[in-house]
Amino acid sequence: MRICIVASDLEKSNQRLQPWRYLVETACMLAQNGHEIQLLSDGLSRLLKNDFIEGLPVIRLASLQDWPLYPNQQVVKTITNNMPDLVIWHLGLSSFFHLSTLKQIPYPVICIFTSPIYNLHELTQLGTNKLLLGVRFSAVHLLGLLIPDWYIRRTIDKGLINNLVVESRTNNSRLLRKGIPASLVHVIRPGIDISWFTQKQLPHQSVKIRQDIGFSKEDIVVVFFGPSTPLRGLPTLLKAIAKVHTKDPRVKLLILSRQSENEPLHDHFAIQKQMAQLDGHKWAHMATGFLSQEKLIQMISSSDIVALPFELVPSDVPLSVLEAMALGVPVITTRVVCLPEMVPEEAGICIQPSDLNALAEAIQSLAADPELRHKLGNAGRMNALSWSDRDKNNGYWDLLLSQAIG
Repeated sequence: MRICIVASDLEKSNQRLQPWRYLVETACMLAQNGHEIQLLSDGLSRLLKNDFIEGLPVIRLASLQDWPLYPNQQVVKTITNNMPDLVIWHLGLSSFFHLSTLKQIPYPVICIFTSPIYNLHELTQLGTNKLLLGVRFSAVHLLGLLIPDWYIRRTIDKGLINNLVVESRTNNSRLLRKGIPASLVHVIRPGIDISWFTQKQLPHQSVKIRQDIGFSKEDIVVVFFGPSTPLRGLPTLLKAIAKVHTKDPRVKLLILSRQSENEPLHDHFAIQKQMAQLDGHKWAHMATGFLSQEKLIQMISSSDIVALPFELVPSDVPLSVLEAMALGVPVITTRVVCLPEMVPEEAGICIQPSDLNALAEAIQSLAADPELRHKLGNAGRMNALSWSDRDKNNGYWDLLLSQAIG
């Protein structure tokens, strides 16, 4: 089957970040199952017109953007020239404002919906200051609040979309509450690289890694990894560690800040300033720059606790949570959209977002109880395995493709 997958901003620099990681994973899986895959994206002004990602051909246009009454004829022409049997279209909540191009596509369309759906309370409780500081991530979700449920239902009723694929049951439930028929929405969970389950680390290797960054074997190391944007909860985590450290000096913080090329540096500098104000040099180490996946796994595996206290999830199902659980390290995260589904009670700890005291208490309880750390770490690993069932995902996609063509 010839399949055209349409997604904005798909390029090598972000293909390992959500939501593009999920799109690339899906494309590769379909290609391995014998389908002929053509990727269509934008970025022609910066990138080659004919590109490749993971060995799959990419056609680049200047833009995929359309307007409510004005389809993007270049997109329509490119798709029809390739004569696919089916089109897979990447969709976010704000995309419902501009789907006029889909009206011109003469092929069955399956949409992959990756935008977490927030309600007004969930966003406003963050406070105006945090929303403005994190406007690069919050703006699209604030825009999503402006789209009335009836408008989404009307778009679906027009029959432009054959099926919607989502990554979590949480998003599935929230779409159903907007009135989208249950028969239209299908949950196909993302997986993670098998290396997160199979890469082994010996105790003496962990001790060496700790020593290299200034921590001892007896320390309780809490690790945070990912970008340092405030809405990922790192400022709150710094305050929590400072609080816990006064009661238990063994508790230390390792920050693995993955700064992408196009990410502004002010978030990074703000974290450094906060660390200085809290005397973080006594209990924290911040590693910046690119880390290979192998090195990242080694450093997380050498820690005792992973803390990812998201205050806002920019894209559904942050893979960092699954990756941490796959390593068997106990995870502390927050009750934000899909995260309680990813980290059920017996497989980790979920607290309210921005709750400094609850975060400090969770860290302190795990630091004081090695048996609890072991129990939650093992349960989290089993939970991560259940999310990475490739055979089940293959079955779901085979069914969807046959239904759409049939």
